[in-house]
Amino acid sequence: MPDVGIQATFTKLRRPSLADGFDAVYEVRFDGRGGFLVRSDTGVRSAEESET
Repeated sequence: MPDVGIQATFTKLRRPSLADGFDAVYEVRFDGRGGFLVRSDTGVRSAEESET
């Protein structure tokens, strides 16, 4: 029954936002080609573009 505690905690989680005091919030996902997609509040760009 240890899964019950994990499920209870998971239901309390929410996505962070700028209102929480962060300077920026990013969502990072795999792009399916060996790289990453980085999404900010301004749009989506590849990880390669982020490095420049």
